[in-house]
Amino acid sequence: MNNKNIRMQKIIELLDENKTMSVKELAETFEVSEMTIRRDLEQLRKNNAVERSYGRATLQNYKKVQIESGGFYDIAYEQIRNLKEKESIARYAASLVDPHDILIVDSGTTNTQLAKHLVDKEKITVLCYNFNILNELRRASDINLIFAGGYYHPEDQMFTSKENVEFIRSIRANKMFLSASGFHETLGVTCIHSHEVDNKRAAIASSAVCILLMDSSKFGKVQASFIASLDEIDAIVTDAGIPQEWRRMLEEKGIELHIAR
Repeated sequence: MNNKNIRMQKIIELLDENKTMSVKELAETFEVSEMTIRRDLEQLRKNNAVERSYGRATLQNYKKVQIESGGFYDIAYEQIRNLKEKESIARYAASLVDPHDILIVDSGTTNTQLAKHLVDKEKITVLCYNFNILNELRRASDINLIFAGGYYHPEDQMFTSKENVEFIRSIRANKMFLSASGFHETLGVTCIHSHEVDNKRAAIASSAVCILLMDSSKFGKVQASFIASLDEIDAIVTDAGIPQEWRRMLEEKGIELHIAR
């Protein structure tokens, strides 16, 4: 993680402790210019991590959700963790989208970045079920946007319901962009929250091609909730940090690998 991302992570931690801080206070804390802090806060604002007003910053409402492994999922932190890699993955993934494509865009911070690159795409249809994705795409003039609603989960901004799942199953897409928190050779593709699974499973089943967007830090990790076996994944877009042994394994499994740089 570079110095900027480390600083932004620390800003989130300080705002979590202090609720609100001024640009001047943050600049003095990190011994950088107020302009540098303003740029950091603007990046965090764009990623829905902080709110800004009158020279102050406040942390957006979010939850730290304890998971079975004993860790925490912190949506504000996830917005900036491996941000450079996620942005490059999202940009590459957007290049795989063609006019008239019908897409299902899953939840997750990388897919939020993807949505920003889809805004200018022409004549595509997008089904989503996450507030962040909806919020990015609602201003697009040439996208047929479909939203599957239900119960709102603030920890990851996903909407879920039985009716939601049935609706997703009724749609057919030629490409689905999936997110995950873990990828293991024998235990498959996994995520942190159990409520995510039904949406993801329905989306995979409704799509001709499933493309997993995942930064290289997730390879070899296992989370509690099972999404899919590896043979359900057609392609992966990741960053150049993926270890060589994983590259070989994906080739053996017949999973198409795209490296975003």
